[in-house]
Amino acid sequence: MTSLRETPPEPSLPGSSAQLLAVLRAPIEEWLSTHLTPHRVGHSQRVGQTARQLAERFGADPDLAELAGLLHDVAREWAGSRLLEVAHAAGWPVGYLEELTPMPCLHGAVGARLARDQFGVADEAVLQAIARHTLGAEDMSLMDQVLFVADAIEPGRGDAPYLADLRQAADTDLAFACRRAYDHTFDYLLRTAQPIHPDAVRGRNWLLFQEQRARRPAPSP
Repeated sequence: MTSLRETPPEPSLPGSSAQLLAVLRAPIEEWLSTHLTPHRVGHSQRVGQTARQLAERFGADPDLAELAGLLHDVAREWAGSRLLEVAHAAGWPVGYLEELTPMPCLHGAVGARLARDQFGVADEAVLQAIARHTLGAEDMSLMDQVLFVADAIEPGRGDAPYLADLRQAADTDLAFACRRAYDHTFDYLLRTAQPIHPDAVRGRNWLLFQEQRARRPAPSP
């Protein structure tokens, strides 16, 4: 089983995002093929490509977006007990939702730690996007939103009607696509009697507030 190092490696990676991706692509893909199922490897590659496309469309760094996409699910197939072990060792808050459903609650944050410790990724925007890609958060950055939506709409997800809705939204309005992704996820969780993490509720509320604020008439001079 892969373990996390106690301290991250000394920075020795190139400075530009294009160089960083070029240097890390092969070792990342080799690691993914060794530690993840073929299904998860394909998903990670497609999320990377979709994140690159969204980044080019909305003004984020395409190379960093693709890097985040490749790495976002590195801890997705870890056992819940292992995710909880890492969370406890790191001193992260672990409540009953994390104990009940460790995979959706923790694999993003553990994946960000693994991206840092295993591959030396130090870019905070990339690490934060990986950490937030499942639950989201309040005040999501552009990179957060790129990865969140890419994970939801990558081509391997299929052609369900709700995906057509998300992909259409992602053509023009990334934040709206994020909010609609939350809507569809919440609908599924409610229909299947599953818990909804407060971070996800706060993330959706924040996006909804931004939409409503944008629709308010400008104050009179």
